[in-house]
Amino acid sequence: METTLLALVDRAGFETVYDFSRLRLAPGTITPVLRRLQKKHFLARQSKPGARSKRLYTITPAGQAELESSWREVTGSVLAKRTPADIETIMRMALVTDLMGDYLVVDFLERAAEIRERGIDRAVLRFEQPQGKDPVSFYERICEFIRNDRLKEEAAALRRFAGALRKEK
Repeated sequence: METTLLALVDRAGFETVYDFSRLRLAPGTITPVLRRLQKKHFLARQSKPGARSKRLYTITPAGQAELESSWREVTGSVLAKRTPADIETIMRMALVTDLMGDYLVVDFLERAAEIRERGIDRAVLRFEQPQGKDPVSFYERICEFIRNDRLKEEAAALRRFAGALRKEK
């Protein structure tokens, strides 16, 4: 999340918690991250006077250096996991890749789709193993079944979006 917020402040001009909320990032989720980035001296916060004083965030030179040195590693770590990352993380890392001006966003999305498809293969193998009749086994089977379908749909959507981006570029 830190890399995403730094990229949004630096590359997209986000300044306020409201700006982040436009990307469905809840204030309760991002406020602690913004504070942590301030403590690390990666972001500076100023209050804008007025009836409803706003907190404005700007990236510091240390924050810019951190973003430049770490964003590729952070996005790569999402793809290096053995299990598929949640789709929100994938979308945030695709956004970071795009904001950083890297034309590899299409490759990132296609690799994320491949990882989701590999997750489907593992889910199918577990689903096909003999299951007990107890409620826990039943619940685990239905969870695997739903997860499998969700991964298929997400992989297909990532591939469609990558294809649309490829046509734009």
